[in-house]
Amino acid sequence: MRKSELYFRSPPPVVLHGGRVRVRGLSCFWNCALKAKKMPLTPTLPPEYRGEGTGKFLAKSVCLLGILCGLFLVGCAAQQDDVQRLRAGYDALNARQLDAALAAADGVLADSPKDTLPAEAHYLRGRVFEERAITNPEGGVSQFQTARTEYAAAIDLPHKPDLDGRARAGLANVAFHQDDYATAAEQWAAAYYKLEQPKDQLLTLYQLGRTEQRLGKWEEADESLAGVQRGAAGTELATKARLIQGARGFTVQFATFSSRKQAESAVVELRKQGVMAQHFIDPANPSLDLVRVISLKTYAEAKALKARFIRQYTSTAIFP
Repeated sequence: MRKSELYFRSPPPVVLHGGRVRVRGLSCFWNCALKAKKMPLTPTLPPEYRGEGTGKFLAKSVCLLGILCGLFLVGCAAQQDDVQRLRAGYDALNARQLDAALAAADGVLADSPKDTLPAEAHYLRGRVFEERAITNPEGGVSQFQTARTEYAAAIDLPHKPDLDGRARAGLANVAFHQDDYATAAEQWAAAYYKLEQPKDQLLTLYQLGRTEQRLGKWEEADESLAGVQRGAAGTELATKARLIQGARGFTVQFATFSSRKQAESAVVELRKQGVMAQHFIDPANPSLDLVRVISLKTYAEAKALKARFIRQYTSTAIFP
């Protein structure tokens, strides 16, 4: 006759074979071989339990099963507490209570939870450190690096599908602030297809366009920015995308003046220092006069020029 064996990792291990029930020991698997012919089942206990009798052995098994069920319920309760703690952490983050949000994430990790909770806790930590870096530029370098480490940890750990897009977008944003545009572009592109909300996808596409400009990939940037205008037509984001689309170089704007004379004086001073500055009328507000250097080929060149004059012209900015 054919036999079929079923394996379960649960005590007590039992083998039904040849019409007998044999309990081999509590550390083995349940191995069940069932014959087609029905036969009376006669319990046969292993030698270590024969002195106690079937009743005592079954009582011990039920007791052990009760303990295991109790531990399982305790574990479920602890995991539910961690879920609530994460929710409270996100509420604190939205309220800009960064210390409370960080404490919630740390509390979850201290519990050594399973499944996807550690990844979510690391992502929350990344959000906290990124916010700290943006709001406190003086300590931004180390804060951004910590945020980057946390986002990478969230991606590497088992996580829910929706977290992947959020964590990659966070990593991309941090890399952008660190001038690591290659990583930023890679992560923005990966995040775009994994984000669930259309508005998040469009914002990601806009950021990808800006990053491609920083890399000098002007045609790719135009395609990304055109996609933003199609998907977010009539919104402020679409307007921002339109204003920077078509760029083929970078502009450094040193200052904005309310009089032509002041602007021309600044141009003369900059040219004395070897900078080919020019005077422009602000197209959005003709009453304002701008001093700019245009058509710089690389972002690195524009950034170096800004760093050179930032103390003299504190409002120096780079476009796009």
